[in-house]
Amino acid sequence: MDKYIFDENNGLWYERQGDYYIPCLTIPAEEEQPIGLWGRRHLRYIKEHRKARYTSLLLSSSLILVLSAHWETETRRRRGMAALTYSQRRSSPSQQP
Repeated sequence: MDKYIFDENNGLWYERQGDYYIPCLTIPAEEEQPIGLWGRRHLRYIKEHRKARYTSLLLSSSLILVLSAHWETETRRRRGMAALTYSQRRSSPSQQP
């Protein structure tokens, strides 16, 4: 018997393991996307407090996308807050003793 066979009906390769043929499946490679500080914090939070959501995102291969989006949103929000604070400081009259 062959160690590997190809099934033309579904286009999959199978490997023989004992008396059974197991499909040779691979997980698609994910793109490198930065998650930054806020993405890492969100990851820690959902791992500890939202275990079902973490498992669901992990199994659907969308965990990195969600963390990257969270990082981008937080970065944009904090930049906006910093710009607002800077403009408020510039527009307020300076307090001199």
